[in-house]
Amino acid sequence: MKQYNKLGTILVLLAAFAINQALGSPNAFDKLTVDGKTYHNVRVLSQNESSISIAHSKGMNQISLSDLPHELQKLFGYDRASDQERQNRLNEQAARAREREQAQRARLQHPCLVILEKQNNTLNLME
Repeated sequence: MKQYNKLGTILVLLAAFAINQALGSPNAFDKLTVDGKTYHNVRVLSQNESSISIAHSKGMNQISLSDLPHELQKLFGYDRASDQERQNRLNEQAARAREREQAQRARLQHPCLVILEKQNNTLNLME
């Protein structure tokens, strides 16, 4: 009985694969050219708001949606304005993180502040 179930599952998967290939799934491409590099036998493995991960005949890659040809950008729902907003948010977060790091370094460079910080840390550990 178990052998029959395995065979049935394999046949169903093969049939689904054949139908998927016949219909020309947007997640599979014979050839994909991005920035002058051509990938063959491409399957899209995953997508996020800024990129796709693909498997191809020579391995795997992650490709930015902004680098795709315009028709594929539309297919994957890429919107340049939304991407620019996301990039601006990321840049602002990085700038705030750099400012915090610089402030921390400045505090630690002043000898009196270093002693006070050590005392505060010791007091916090004792509480």
